[in-house]
Order: sequence, then C-alpha cells, then structure tokens
Amino acid sequence: MAFSKHLVSGALAWLDQVWPSASKLLTDSIEIQKAALFADKNEAEDKPKSIIKEVWDWVIMLMVLYFVVSFLNSIVRNGLKEQQKHSKVF
Repeated sequence: MAFSKHLVSGALAWLDQVWPSASKLLTDSIEIQKAALFADKNEAEDKPKSIIKEVWDWVIMLMVLYFVVSFLNSIVRNGLKEQQKHSKVF
C-alpha cells in the first residue's frame, strides 16, 4: 500500500514541480527497476555474474556467519559463568 502506483505517481508529480531533473532521474530509475523485476527469468539467467557481486555475496554471508557464531559463543560463555557461580556457592 505504501508504494502503490497511485501514491508513487503522485509523489513523482510533486517532485517534478519542485525538482524536475531529479524527477526525471527517479522516473527512469523506477522504469529500469520495473523492467528488471518483470523480466523473463531466462533473460536473467543468461547474464554473466559479476565477480564483484560474487565477492560481496560471500562477504555478507561470512559477516552473518560471524555474527551467529559470536552470538552463540557469548551465550555459552554466560551460561558457563552462571554455572561456575552456582558451583562456587555450594
């Protein structure tokens, strides 16, 4: 609902009155994204993958993996500290 065609066209019309060059640039960008979104899947598979995109995907995946491992490590450490506190008390 936030990005309905009616609301986007209204926002672009307002932007065209305020800043026409930005409106043109944004309209062109939206059209390019629409074309890419609704493109045939076979067309998308034919394009070669960029090395930069592949490296960036791996970097993001490694960052997420690092976050998960760090989170689990922190939980285990806190659990062991609590266990040690309780064993020293008794």
